[in-house]
Amino acid sequence: MKKKYLMMITIVIFLLIFIGLIIFTPNNENIFFDESFVIRNFSKSIVSSGEQVEVTLFINVGKGDTYYVLEEYIPLGWTIVDGGMGETSDLNRLAWFSFSFDSLDNSNIVYTLKAPSKTGKYDFNGTYGFESMGASTTTTLGETTITVA
Repeated sequence: MKKKYLMMITIVIFLLIFIGLIIFTPNNENIFFDESFVIRNFSKSIVSSGEQVEVTLFINVGKGDTYYVLEEYIPLGWTIVDGGMGETSDLNRLAWFSFSFDSLDNSNIVYTLKAPSKTGKYDFNGTYGFESMGASTTTTLGETTITVA
């Protein structure tokens, strides 16, 4: 019986410390991941022709990174409704660049697309690069396919 209460008290203390770290971490500072990465998430994975989809890019900035570059390549036939403040010099490409004299904060970019009239599976891809990666880039993580039914 005494062991049970001791274990419950230990779990409660651990949870309080964990919640305190999250709540009292200043400036959206990254306390869980030291590496920078980008993850893509779709609001829907199956859509009808002409339906809008929000795409969210979660940007996790590792300690010390002061800039990043992102590119998203939109499948042919999709229309960019809202580019999420991205640069759209090409019809099927969105690009973002962010810089800070200090380190950057974690953030999200949300852009909106309109599905094409042609049904099928559409693959999305993108790349990102952070200061800590030097001149190299890597493929955006997360969801990659939306089906137009």
